[in-house]
Amino acid sequence: HPFLKEFTEYEKLEDYGMKLYIQAEHQIEKGDVNSALSTLKILSDFSEFKDEAQQLRSDIENKIKFEEAIKSKDVASAYKYLDLLDSLQETPEGSELFEKWNRDVEKANEYASKGDIDGVKSALSEYMNIHSKHMSIASIVAWCYITQLEKAVRAKKDQAYIENGIKRYILNFGLRDEIESFYNIFVMYYKNSKLNLEMLHKGSMKMWKPSMIVDSILDED
Repeated sequence: HPFLKEFTEYEKLEDYGMKLYIQAEHQIEKGDVNSALSTLKILSDFSEFKDEAQQLRSDIENKIKFEEAIKSKDVASAYKYLDLLDSLQETPEGSELFEKWNRDVEKANEYASKGDIDGVKSALSEYMNIHSKHMSIASIVAWCYITQLEKAVRAKKDQAYIENGIKRYILNFGLRDEIESFYNIFVMYYKNSKLNLEMLHKGSMKMWKPSMIVDSILDED
């Protein structure tokens, strides 16, 4: 009933809702999460504050779960909550995990630039079962395979051999800018190629899983 908003009682409710919101923020700042959750539960009944209250409750719950994961040494879950809530990166535990991930990614990228898939797997081994990291891992593995393809061209490998690698890449990762750029280089050296990228079966980075990693994108299993 929108007309009810014209009554002074509604204004009083709005003021009360704002006071609850401010109270919840203060409770969160002090680390009194139980009181904050209780306040936010009440605030969820106020339409103007419903979304904010639910988001704050979700953030608090993720923080609690993150702390529990750290205590139980459940690294996979800790990274999951770290990816869900950016503010956790400001905590000592979150900062340590975030920096470790960045260091390991840097190592993996170095291996990828050499086409060394074993090095990539070694650098990222503890993240293979962390679903929230799969897209990042897929990007690094894909780059590693592009490097393998580039090396094959420089080594003047057989045309069909390289075409097989292109097909497998697209089947795993889809038609990405990187493979299209490589293809433009490939046809400069292998002018007789009839390979049509648009006609190939295409995978997706979103569907990629670490179990799909192979030692070489060019060789048959």
